[in-house]
Amino acid sequence: MKTIKQFLLHWALRLLALLSLSQAGVLGRFIGTGLWWLNGRARSISQINLALCLPELSDAERQVLARQSLDHLGTLALELGGSWCWPSDKLLQQVVAVEGLPLMAAAQDSGRSVVVLAPHLGNWEVLGLYMAQHYAVTALYQPPVLEEMDTLMYAARSRNGSTLVPTNLRGIKALLKALGRGEVTVILPDQVPSKNSGEFAPFFGIDTLTATLPLNLIERTGAAVVVAAMLRVEGGGYRLVIRDVDPAIAGPDRSAALAAMNAGVEALVREAPQQYQWEYKRFRRLAPGLQQPYKNSA
Repeated sequence: MKTIKQFLLHWALRLLALLSLSQAGVLGRFIGTGLWWLNGRARSISQINLALCLPELSDAERQVLARQSLDHLGTLALELGGSWCWPSDKLLQQVVAVEGLPLMAAAQDSGRSVVVLAPHLGNWEVLGLYMAQHYAVTALYQPPVLEEMDTLMYAARSRNGSTLVPTNLRGIKALLKALGRGEVTVILPDQVPSKNSGEFAPFFGIDTLTATLPLNLIERTGAAVVVAAMLRVEGGGYRLVIRDVDPAIAGPDRSAALAAMNAGVEALVREAPQQYQWEYKRFRRLAPGLQQPYKNSA
């Protein structure tokens, strides 16, 4: 049964890989429209998160953003064929603009390693592949819930030379060694961590449980830090943006460091809020005394 599922998934991805990025964008909007009119979990969570994070916008403006976010969610799903199956050279030819590379160069020229904070914004699969094309990259790898996708995902993410290590103590030790050698690691900083792997810090002004792993890596290795995203451009293609982070992220004050990390992510999200994954329950573990926002969601 597992072999059959792997076969079907393989060919489903191959079929998706026939789509150009512009075609994936057009069809992704159809998926987004369907998700909107179904009025299910994705729409509900997106609307809750946008109300929490962008209260300065009008209801109408947040509705537009929620719909656009669902369009990009549909597009991300359809881009998976190209992200995983296209030859890396073909895929990276779709990167039509790059901003912020001097930040990476400055760190590398000084012999420092780099921690790249890559939130759920744009297409992070392509971002990881781009980084591995230009730098020695070691990254954590969490096998997907669907076991049949494991082989496909691992092959896709490592095809450009990335070293993938497990999300356990052995993997963390491997990351530390890689950063000690001056390598690069790419980390998703806006996932909800387990209770013993995070501390509360403001994100869009809301005290929410935040992963401390990036800070631990920075503290122990002296790595430079940037935030980055591979954003879609109109008509097909991507624009890589790399931004600096408040130096407080490497300071001795733990609370200030976590706040600086979240502020860097927030600033990047505000550059292209329609491409952020608002349908993710980022605020499901809040500081004591704060009300759970998703209690009555679909």
